[in-house]
Amino acid sequence: MLKNKKSGEITSESLVILVITILSIVVLFTPSYSIAKSYLFNTQKKYNEAFDNFVKRINDISLQRDTFEIKLKEKSAIIGFSKNADAYEYIYSYAKQDIPITIFNKPTNEKECDGYACICLCEGLQLIEKKYNDFLTKFGQCSKMVCKKIEQDDIANKIVIKVIPSNALVVGHSEYWKNGFLFVNGLSEANGLRQYDKEIINLIVEKKQNIIAVCNQDISNVNKKELKSDTCITTG
Repeated sequence: MLKNKKSGEITSESLVILVITILSIVVLFTPSYSIAKSYLFNTQKKYNEAFDNFVKRINDISLQRDTFEIKLKEKSAIIGFSKNADAYEYIYSYAKQDIPITIFNKPTNEKECDGYACICLCEGLQLIEKKYNDFLTKFGQCSKMVCKKIEQDDIANKIVIKVIPSNALVVGHSEYWKNGFLFVNGLSEANGLRQYDKEIINLIVEKKQNIIAVCNQDISNVNKKELKSDTCITTG
């Protein structure tokens, strides 16, 4: 009698079946992986191209006022920095005291921002709260950032975003951006505006002499109502 093969011994037939199974899995999932990779690449390319086009149009702007749009994925932002600024700041001004709510330091390792006003595309934006000059201030951080310079113009050093007049019940205050601008998709408290959760954000860009300001319709409406000036660039 022939003895039975030991239990657990791999036969040539079993090995062939195993190899065929592995090859089938590879053949089945490789196209899906390629499709997913291509989709992610094309999606990222869409946002990068939108950013490139946004900065190019700002550099080319000749009108006093124009409307632009920017595409941002969730938790991404565009941040403008003035030429001589160290940081963009969102300021709450109350009783003659300016309180920094959010600060985003101008990148020092980006040659596009060295000696120029610049605009940066920030992905994976986070706000980290720290004590700063006796206040709790949120500091912005990006997981990935790319910047492009404003070739000849500068970004306004003040953009008013909110004005609350004083009355019998309320002590007035104002809120403004210092040395830049910031618009973000899907994150609050970065800029003092209501939270936007849409991919496409419509913006207003103004140019006066060599100064550029970027705002939106909400900010323009505030300036029109409280400062009697339907513009992004104000002295309010």
